[in-house]
Amino acid sequence: MTTDPGRAKILVVDDETEVCSLLREFFQDRYDVETAHDGAEALRKIGVFRPDCVLLDIRMPNLDGREVLRLTKPSYPEMEIIMITGVGDGAMAGECQKLGAFAYIMKPIDLDFLERQVRSALKKKGDKADD
Repeated sequence: MTTDPGRAKILVVDDETEVCSLLREFFQDRYDVETAHDGAEALRKIGVFRPDCVLLDIRMPNLDGREVLRLTKPSYPEMEIIMITGVGDGAMAGECQKLGAFAYIMKPIDLDFLERQVRSALKKKGDKADD
């Protein structure tokens, strides 16, 4: 894992390898990007990589995205978390917001919209968002 100290860091967490690959490729020219394929791996990488922004799938086997959000946000309040899901659920969106999620995005992912959300999250955090 090589990082540039001048660039923001993004962690993409999704059990679908294709989604991780797509988002890594999309963001890697502007940010340092790491991926994780389940919640447990995400927790490990958050502690080591210290991402500025996490793109977190909600529905994953074993440890789902809501639980990762619940476990990490209190310890890393400055880290912005964007929840991603293939299942629209207003109650779940509300729960994620209460737990501290920055945004809740539906699949299929509109990459331009996601990029705007990431920029907004990084600006809120105070990082350089590829101005």
